Amino acid sequence: MTTRWLGLLAFCLVSGLTGCPATVPRPADGPTTPEPVLARLRERGEAISSLSGLLSIEAWRGDERVRARQLIMVQRPDRLRVDTLTPFDQPVSMMASDGVTVSIYSLEGRRYHQGKATPENLSRLLQLPLTGHELTALLSGGIPLLSYTEAHLDWDDGRGAYLLRLSAGTRRQDIWVESGLFRVLELLTYEGGTLVFSARFGDYSDRGPRAVPRRLRFEVPGRKLRVDAVLVDHALDVSPPEGAFQIPVPRGIEVEPL
Repeated sequence: MTTRWLGLLAFCLVSGLTGCPATVPRPADGPTTPEPVLARLRERGEAISSLSGLLSIEAWRGDERVRARQLIMVQRPDRLRVDTLTPFDQPVSMMASDGVTVSIYSLEGRRYHQGKATPENLSRLLQLPLTGHELTALLSGGIPLLSYTEAHLDWDDGRGAYLLRLSAGTRRQDIWVESGLFRVLELLTYEGGTLVFSARFGDYSDRGPRAVPRRLRFEVPGRKLRVDAVLVDHALDVSPPEGAFQIPVPRGIEVEPL
């Protein structure tokens, strides 16, 4: 046995006593520049105009855990409705945003809040500090792509996926994209080198451009927040009822500013 093979054997043993780490070669006929991958991601983003369904979520903030079931309705580009349910599937709170104004009504406390559709206000029920555009994109199976000035495409042979890196000034997105089907596996968003937000996607509903991830994990390190969500049931491109993204002020309830 030559010295080269002895060195390779020693490396494999040190790497975990289970053999050499597996790597996946880059597809010979796959893209080598960002443009084809970006085109597929945009195609996915435009394939679905609205989604409604039931989310089962488990949110962790530090050591505190909250479980909930939420009826969601999203319509691109930035309209959103979330009704949080009791264990008996009765609404306990409602949030609606038409892209400009967000309204939140707590049925238990009979309190009605209203304010601008900022990430801070939108995060009061979903816990995620994102814009309406970002939320509707993520919840309907798309990616809110950065308005980038630079784009690079690499191959991650450890994950067997493309790594698309977009940057604009101090902001950067790292997006892992499945080979062949071009479904997004993970998204990391950085500001000035600090991880601001991450999202993982799995259990897609099908293999086409209208595939929706039925398992999602969102993490916000700065808030010590993790949200695991399962899309239990969903429907695509169903016209929302009139007024779905507004909550009328109940009679006798004072509007409190957010």
